[in-house]
Amino acid sequence: MTNNTYVVPMGEITQSPFYNIVIKEAKDSFLLDTNGKKYLDLRSGLWNVSLGYKQELYQRISSQFDSYLQKSLTFLDIHAYNHPLYNEYSNALLHFINEKDSAYNKVFFTNSGSEGTELATKVVRHLNNKDKKVITYDKSYHGTFFAGVSASGLDDKVTEDYQPKLDGFLSIKTPQNRDDEDYVLNFIEENHQNISAFLFEPIIGSGGVYIFNKEFIEKLHNTLKKFNILLIFDEVATGFYRTGNRFFFKELGVTPDILILSKSINNGILPFGAVVISKEIEDALKGKHIEHFSTQNGNLLGVLSAKVTLDYILENETSIINNVREIENIVTNTLKMKNISYTGVGGMYSIPVNDPIKTMEIVNGLKDLGILVYHYMDNDEGNGITLFPTLLIDMKAFSKAMKIIAKRVLV
Repeated sequence: MTNNTYVVPMGEITQSPFYNIVIKEAKDSFLLDTNGKKYLDLRSGLWNVSLGYKQELYQRISSQFDSYLQKSLTFLDIHAYNHPLYNEYSNALLHFINEKDSAYNKVFFTNSGSEGTELATKVVRHLNNKDKKVITYDKSYHGTFFAGVSASGLDDKVTEDYQPKLDGFLSIKTPQNRDDEDYVLNFIEENHQNISAFLFEPIIGSGGVYIFNKEFIEKLHNTLKKFNILLIFDEVATGFYRTGNRFFFKELGVTPDILILSKSINNGILPFGAVVISKEIEDALKGKHIEHFSTQNGNLLGVLSAKVTLDYILENETSIINNVREIENIVTNTLKMKNISYTGVGGMYSIPVNDPIKTMEIVNGLKDLGILVYHYMDNDEGNGITLFPTLLIDMKAFSKAMKIIAKRVLV
C-alpha cells in the first residue's frame, strides 16, 4: 500500500509501484536508486527507452529544446498554425519507413500507442460499413483507451468492468499451429463480408513474446487483399529496430494499410506516437470529415524529440543493427546451453515459467541482484518473464546478466 497522493490507474488505487524503488538517476542501460544501487534495465523503461539512457542523445535534445524555449515556442495549436518542423519530421519518418518504396504517404501525430488504436479504429469506420467487424487476436494488446480495451483480447477479463465495450471488435484464437492458422484463414473466407479490418501486433509482446509463422502472415495478407479487408499493424513494441529491422512488417514481406507507432519513436522522452497510412487510405479518406484531436497532438517539443531521435537512430543504424544481432546471439546461446525454453527475436524475448508465484519470485529475486525484467501474466498456465534490453546495451553486462537469469529460472 502507498501513501502517494498521485494514482496510477493500473490496479487498486492504493497499490505501491511494481518495484517500489526510488530512482534518482539513469545512465546508458542502468538505473540508480537513492541508495546508490545500480540496476541493469532489461525492460528498456517500458519497452520505450530502446536506445538506453544516452547522454549523447539527451544533450542534443536539450540543445534543440533550448532553441525553441528561447523563442517561447513550446506549443502551437497544430489545428490552427503551420510550423516547418511538422513537415520536416513527417517527411523524415515516411522516408525512414518507406526506404526505397512509396507505400506510406501521410502521418497523424498522436500522444501514445493507445491513442493510435483509437485513431486507426476511426479511420476504419470511415472507410467501411459500420456493421462490419475489426478482427483481433485473443492474446493481443492494443492499449487502455476504449478502442484499445475493446480490441485487446489479452485483457478481456481484466477490463470486464468497462462493459459495454465498443461494438465492432471480434477476437479470435491466436494461431499456435497449422490447424489454428487454417481456421483463421477459413474464418476470413467465410465471413469476409462482415469484416472491415484485421488489427494485430506482428509479434505479440504483452502475453509473452509470440512470433507468427511468416508463411501464414503472407497467406493472411493475400486473403485480406482478396476481399479488400484492411490490415493494421500495431508496431508500437516492435518498431524502430526492436526486432533487428526498422519495422517487423519488412521482415514479413507484407505491407499493412495502417501502422500504429509509439514507444521507441522518441526513446520515451515525451508522450508521442504516430499513425501512418498508405496512399490508398489517404485517397479513400478524401472528402470525409475525421474527428480526432486532443490539445497536445503535434506538440512541438514532442515532434522535435522524435525528429532528433530519428536523426540519432540513422547516424547509429549500423551499430544498432549489429548490437541487436549480438543480443540475439547472447540470449540464444545462454538459454540453449541450459536447455531453457524461450521465444523471441532480435531484442524481445519471453521465458515461460508457467507458475505465477515462481514468476514473481524470479522477477523480485533478479531485482535484488540489480537486474530489472518484466513479467507477463496471460493466465495461470501462461506466465513468465520478458526481456527487452536496450539496443545499445554493453554486451559484457548483458552477457553476465543473462547467465544470472538462466540460473534463477532453473532454481
